[in-house]
Amino acid sequence: MSVRKYEPIWMELKKKHQVRIQIPRPLHKRLIKAVIKEKYNDVVFKFELGERGKAAKLSYIQQGVVIVFQLKISLGLEDL
Repeated sequence: MSVRKYEPIWMELKKKHQVRIQIPRPLHKRLIKAVIKEKYNDVVFKFELGERGKAAKLSYIQQGVVIVFQLKISLGLEDL
Protein backbone atom coordinates (compact mmCIF):
# COMPACT_ATOMS: atom_id res chain seq x y z
CA MET A 1 0.00 0.00 0.00
CA SER A 2 1.49 3.32 -1.04
CA VAL A 3 1.38 6.51 0.98
CA ARG A 4 -0.31 9.49 -0.61
CA LYS A 5 1.76 12.66 -0.89
CA TYR A 6 -0.02 14.64 1.85
CA GLU A 7 -1.04 11.72 4.07
CA PRO A 8 1.96 12.09 6.44
CA ILE A 9 0.84 15.64 7.28
CA TRP A 10 -2.66 14.41 8.09
CA MET A 11 -1.36 11.51 10.20
CA GLU A 12 0.85 13.90 12.22
CA LEU A 13 -2.09 16.28 12.66
CA LYS A 14 -4.28 13.46 14.01
CA LYS A 15 -1.57 12.57 16.56
CA LYS A 16 -0.50 16.01 17.77
CA HIS A 17 -3.56 18.14 16.83
CA GLN A 18 -1.23 20.88 15.55
CA VAL A 19 1.29 20.93 12.70
CA ARG A 20 3.46 23.79 11.49
CA ILE A 21 4.71 23.63 7.90
CA GLN A 22 7.05 26.06 6.20
CA ILE A 23 6.29 26.31 2.48
CA PRO A 24 6.53 29.12 -0.11
CA ARG A 25 3.41 31.34 -0.21
CA PRO A 26 2.44 30.39 -3.79
CA LEU A 27 1.96 26.78 -2.62
CA HIS A 28 -0.18 27.54 0.45
CA LYS A 29 -3.52 27.18 -1.33
CA ARG A 30 -2.53 23.80 -2.76
CA LEU A 31 -1.32 22.44 0.59
CA ILE A 32 -4.40 23.66 2.47
CA LYS A 33 -6.70 22.04 -0.10
CA ALA A 34 -4.73 18.77 0.05
CA VAL A 35 -4.86 18.53 3.86
CA ILE A 36 -8.60 19.27 3.87
CA LYS A 37 -9.04 16.51 1.28
CA GLU A 38 -7.05 14.06 3.43
CA LYS A 39 -9.38 14.77 6.37
CA TYR A 40 -12.44 14.37 4.17
CA ASN A 41 -11.21 11.03 2.77
CA ASP A 42 -10.35 9.54 6.18
CA VAL A 43 -13.73 7.85 6.72
CA VAL A 44 -12.38 5.51 9.41
CA PHE A 45 -11.34 8.51 11.53
CA LYS A 46 -14.77 10.13 11.05
CA PHE A 47 -16.55 6.87 11.91
CA GLU A 48 -14.50 6.32 15.08
CA LEU A 49 -15.22 9.86 16.28
CA GLY A 50 -18.89 9.53 15.40
CA GLU A 51 -19.16 6.35 17.45
CA ARG A 52 -18.07 8.37 20.47
CA GLY A 53 -20.39 11.29 19.63
CA LYS A 54 -17.53 13.55 18.60
CA ALA A 55 -16.49 15.48 15.51
CA ALA A 56 -13.23 17.00 14.28
CA LYS A 57 -12.81 20.54 13.01
CA LEU A 58 -9.77 21.47 10.92
CA SER A 59 -8.54 25.06 10.92
CA TYR A 60 -5.40 26.79 9.72
CA ILE A 61 -3.55 30.07 10.09
CA GLN A 62 -1.11 31.48 7.57
CA GLN A 63 1.85 33.32 9.10
CA GLY A 64 4.21 34.46 6.35
CA VAL A 65 5.67 31.29 4.82
CA VAL A 66 4.32 29.10 7.65
CA ILE A 67 0.93 27.39 7.78
CA VAL A 68 -0.27 26.22 11.19
CA PHE A 69 -2.93 23.50 10.96
CA GLN A 70 -5.03 22.73 14.03
CA LEU A 71 -7.40 19.84 14.60
CA LYS A 72 -9.96 20.32 17.35
CA ILE A 73 -12.07 17.42 18.58
CA SER A 74 -15.48 18.42 19.91
CA LEU A 75 -16.52 17.09 23.29
CA GLY A 76 -19.35 14.62 23.31
CA LEU A 77 -21.91 14.21 26.07
CA GLU A 78 -19.90 11.32 27.51
CA ASP A 79 -17.04 13.74 28.30
CA LEU A 80 -19.14 16.02 30.51
